[in-house]
Amino acid sequence: MSFAEDFDKLTAGEKNQFTDTVDELLFHCYVVRKKYDRTTGMDKISYDYSFIERHFSLFEDYLGYMGMTLSKDDDSGVIFLRSDEDKNRQHVDTSTTLVVYALRIYYEEQISKAPNVLEVAMDSNQLRQELSDLGLTTASKRLTLQTVSSAMRDLASFNVIARGKGSFNDPTYSFYILPSIRFVISNDKLNALYRYLTGAEGAEGEPFGNGEDSASDEEGKDVLTAKETDQGPAPTGF
Repeated sequence: MSFAEDFDKLTAGEKNQFTDTVDELLFHCYVVRKKYDRTTGMDKISYDYSFIERHFSLFEDYLGYMGMTLSKDDDSGVIFLRSDEDKNRQHVDTSTTLVVYALRIYYEEQISKAPNVLEVAMDSNQLRQELSDLGLTTASKRLTLQTVSSAMRDLASFNVIARGKGSFNDPTYSFYILPSIRFVISNDKLNALYRYLTGAEGAEGEPFGNGEDSASDEEGKDVLTAKETDQGPAPTGF
């Protein structure tokens, strides 16, 4: 059947929900199955995720007309978009790149200790310590409290992290790293950044396995890493 025929089978309420959910996908790029809800203080199952799951082929067909591919990772509980032709990719700044790198390292470390957990709690003090331990605060002069706060706001808007207590502008705050952190930047690019920062040669001991890169902004554009670091040109894609 065609998209129009399948769409016509939806109820009026479902059609409205379809429109709203497409907007959510294009605006946030990632929809996670479960994340922390600040209102209730508990994890909450996403209605958008469940709705997309029930009508996945319908969303897939519709977004396909826009040159977008809809992907779903059941193990991580993440649905996300990527551009088929790799067009309109948006470069995020150096600070956001380094923050994503630190969050991903921390996330993988915590998940290895509790494989059944998908969200990882963290606070601003732990984030600052992680950035310092990884040598990122000395690697880039652009990594300040203000630029980190800005990076965190951007990542929250893409459903890569979820704010817990406090604001990202506060001296102290808490948040949750969502499983979508694994899909923001490809593991190849993260490993390239790892080699660049550590001076490591070859692939042995690289911290990241296989992965994808596909975040998007409000127009469905892919998010990549910054073009360069403060130490000079970074590997291709950063």
